[in-house]
Amino acid sequence: MPIITHTKRLYYDSGTHGADTGNLFYHSGGGQHIHGVAWNELKYALRVHEIVKAIQLKYGITFSTDFFSTSNDAYYDLFMWLHRKKGIVSS
Repeated sequence: MPIITHTKRLYYDSGTHGADTGNLFYHSGGGQHIHGVAWNELKYALRVHEIVKAIQLKYGITFSTDFFSTSNDAYYDLFMWLHRKKGIVSS
């Protein structure tokens, strides 16, 4: 799952912050350093490359690897965000 949230901006900061701030810094000691992102802030996504591979398999076609290549970071880092409802993910 990519680290994409529907509302909260995520960041990394080793300073002191309150709980559920979107700070991804991990603090292993005691005290009030509670960081991270709530599970229901994340949205599911599929890598576009996996969708393209499924299309090739289903229809028996082959796309050129000039663009559709895992070495093309601009393409390979694309995700299809599965976000049909506004707000948090419900269980």
